[in-house]
Amino acid sequence: MRIDSRIKNIIFDSFPHPIALQEYDRCKRNFVSYFQSHSTISAIYQIGDVNNPGISDLDLILVFRENGKFSNEDHSFLRHLDKEIFVHAPFVISEHLFPYIQYLFYTDNLRRVAGENFDFLRPTSKIEHEQLLWQLCTEAAIARLSDLIYQITLGSYLNARKMLLKINSVKHNINLYLKLVEAGGRSPERFDEGEKFKKDITELRKSWFLCSRNEQRRRIIFALSSGIEILSSIISKMVLCSQEIFNLLFKNHQPAYYLLPDIFQIFRFEFNLKTNIEIIFNPLTLVVKVGKTGNSKIARHLNDISVLTLPYELVFLFLPVIQGARLRPKLAEDCLIIRSNSKIFWNRNENLASLFQQRLLLINEYNDFMRKMFLSSMSHLLMAPWLIENVGKFHFIKKSALRAVLKLSLV
Repeated sequence: MRIDSRIKNIIFDSFPHPIALQEYDRCKRNFVSYFQSHSTISAIYQIGDVNNPGISDLDLILVFRENGKFSNEDHSFLRHLDKEIFVHAPFVISEHLFPYIQYLFYTDNLRRVAGENFDFLRPTSKIEHEQLLWQLCTEAAIARLSDLIYQITLGSYLNARKMLLKINSVKHNINLYLKLVEAGGRSPERFDEGEKFKKDITELRKSWFLCSRNEQRRRIIFALSSGIEILSSIISKMVLCSQEIFNLLFKNHQPAYYLLPDIFQIFRFEFNLKTNIEIIFNPLTLVVKVGKTGNSKIARHLNDISVLTLPYELVFLFLPVIQGARLRPKLAEDCLIIRSNSKIFWNRNENLASLFQQRLLLINEYNDFMRKMFLSSMSHLLMAPWLIENVGKFHFIKKSALRAVLKLSLV
């Protein structure tokens, strides 16, 4: 991997500071009080707990009634939430889709806070359960890995608290992988590096406020490097069992480059290769200093390009092909495909086709819900960010600019 020096040179800001647990409770009560009798909201759910006040954040889900709408007052309330408690916007989903959350998003501690009590749908067969876990696990590992690599390409002054939250989420990737092993009826596998990582990051968060600033920086950099290694390991493990779980056949193995439209990254697929990470110098980086004086969002998107090389067996997560008939979300069609000379062939497998069709239809419906409700600023309940529709004008500007950069770097 070619990112070690980048990690060592990261400069962190926005370090966590102690926050009383009572403050979390107060913000949660205010949030629930505002929305529990709201005509648009049928339920409020919470993901996870506040185990480390000052580092932990509140993850709440708003379940929307059909045809419900937010008012300007509602948006104003959300904009003024305490950013120390709500590090990101609340998650949102429709009440029609919420029972299918297990098909969209992995949560191991989901509970109702207010409103309607939902029953969640799950696969009814062992093979579908195993295939669903594989997809969620692989999507989650690639999504988190790509996010961490993307953060590294930003260079200096990364938000230390947000990075701690991102690194901590690797524990969920490990637990999801172990669930897959258990679901397949395989012998319990020793994942010593994963168990050590969970222990280390838990201890880091518990002792954070007892450490000096230099020690905090040293430990978060070590945890970041370890998290990247763990995610790469999980992806490799997913590749080894992919053909067994999905009964796949691959032909015409040629390299393919994909550019995802929502982040400045390339996912490059190569046959029989381990995960590899590199960073392509982007001439547009020269405008970052200008961007920082004006629009930081533009500067963020004009940074160097990170390339994540993935084994070819994972390409169907991005461009699914079901028995010769292409079925994929609209966002996948909008991806800028630089080079693709390969096709994927599936053996006939009705369970596989049914599962992929169901998930992709749910994802399309979820994207439609977010767009029609003008909720793009809210958090999405999807494991894979490449499945989230992005139709902003800057999206098209990036495409044009990147074509020129990629011609210099890849062709």
